[in-house]
Amino acid sequence: MSHAWRMLEVPMAAVALGVAVLSLVYKAVGVLWIPILGPAITEMFKGTPDAYYPRHGTAADGTPARDEPAYTILYVCMYGVLGTAGQLAGWRLSSMFASQGASHRPLLGPQGAWLIKLYASFHTTIAVHHLLYAALGPDRYGKLELHRVGLGQHYGYLITFLAALCCLAYALRLLVGTGADTPAADVLQIKTVLDTASVATVLEMAIFVPAIMADVPLPRAIVCWTWRITMSSIPLIFVFDRLTTRKLKS
Repeated sequence: MSHAWRMLEVPMAAVALGVAVLSLVYKAVGVLWIPILGPAITEMFKGTPDAYYPRHGTAADGTPARDEPAYTILYVCMYGVLGTAGQLAGWRLSSMFASQGASHRPLLGPQGAWLIKLYASFHTTIAVHHLLYAALGPDRYGKLELHRVGLGQHYGYLITFLAALCCLAYALRLLVGTGADTPAADVLQIKTVLDTASVATVLEMAIFVPAIMADVPLPRAIVCWTWRITMSSIPLIFVFDRLTTRKLKS
């Protein structure tokens, strides 16, 4: 690839694709049939007040909220169907330019333009989804998820709003600001930043899932601080990209 993110591009796309597929499988048919890992994921997302990750659509007492059926459909369509299609498109786009030399700056081309529009549609939808979540608060959309995992209600919604706003700005650059004659390097850099932000939201699974599988509950402080660090890092990813891009241009 002819950009500075060469070593990260395909791995990031692969991990984000895996998350989308897992969401589709979990919400559509469940994961209990997966040996060892299935029960751990179910425990992680069970939605009770003391769970590791109280799911969207769960009421304050841990029971499914009234909008749980609608939220399940939203998850399947957004993260599962659109997410899988979008990340497959992004993975294919990365593969198209993986063998290009650093001295050559290929254009996106008609096929690449179509792929990036599909990829950008997914991330635009996700960003709008989380903006609504942050704006409407716990009583209507998303319930009490963030402040149950250590971010605090006001800070949690604020950091979600800022992260979603950054993601939306980058996704719209790809959706409406690119075409067949756009340099592939510029597109792939923006795409990699979005993939990195996506992966940052699931890094805590590397801590939570093994602990659940081993039946060793994590201290509440570890759960809280893991979420604080991973969620707070998302806006910083975009700030870092803007700073390094400006430095390279200057």
